[in-house]
Amino acid sequence: MAEPLSHKLFQEYTPTQMHPEGLKRLIACYPDGLKRIKEVYRQDVLRIEQRNTKGRRAVGVVRMKLKDYNDQKKTKRKRTVNQPSTNPIESEQAENSNQVQPVNEPLIEYLPEPQSKRRKVAGTKYRTTEDEMAILSILKVYKDKLPVNVIASVRKQLSEVWTIKKVRDWWNYHKDK
Repeated sequence: MAEPLSHKLFQEYTPTQMHPEGLKRLIACYPDGLKRIKEVYRQDVLRIEQRNTKGRRAVGVVRMKLKDYNDQKKTKRKRTVNQPSTNPIESEQAENSNQVQPVNEPLIEYLPEPQSKRRKVAGTKYRTTEDEMAILSILKVYKDKLPVNVIASVRKQLSEVWTIKKVRDWWNYHKDK
């Protein structure tokens, strides 16, 4: 290609080595890697040459991961948010007025992570009341299997905390073994 940087691969994630020397290294990676693979083949597989492990992980370019690009975006966003206004007219107006200046950027980028991604804190353990124990003790009659219709009738008498699973768990724990 006449202009390798115009390729669509480099449009979304701009390489850190966007200069002629970096491009030369990037293009030289393939022949260098091919040469290194042949050396390893002669050393480890054919055992024609003495084994030399020095420099096997050496690369000619800086490795960039998606995490590195995301970190760059975050720091760039923080810099744009925290930068004070350099325009003297805008800074004077901001000092004179107590109103919040409208921002043309979307606020979604600056909001904290949604609640669902945060770590959930364990709730308090539910204590079964005496009335509930009296209702649930009816289930102890069943030894092998607990019928669905019995679970439904017991759940009608209990509070909404009691799910089918919770009733079954209580029965499994309290049934005569």
